[in-house]
Amino acid sequence: MKLIERKQYLDKIIGGIGISDIKVLTGVRRSGKSKLLEAFKAYVQKIFPMLILSISTLIYLSMITAQ
Repeated sequence: MKLIERKQYLDKIIGGIGISDIKVLTGVRRSGKSKLLEAFKAYVQKIFPMLILSISTLIYLSMITAQ
């Protein structure tokens, strides 16, 4: 199955880096929420190649950049 690039949504998530608000991705089942997080993870790893990321790391990273 072909992966649909959702640049508009990814840009919104990237724009939220450093903002201390909690970000929540919602949507119907099989709408691409996990794939969007994977794309965000790849973006962050491209910027910080030494990081080993998990979802909890992404949450922590968002919290420390907001301070």
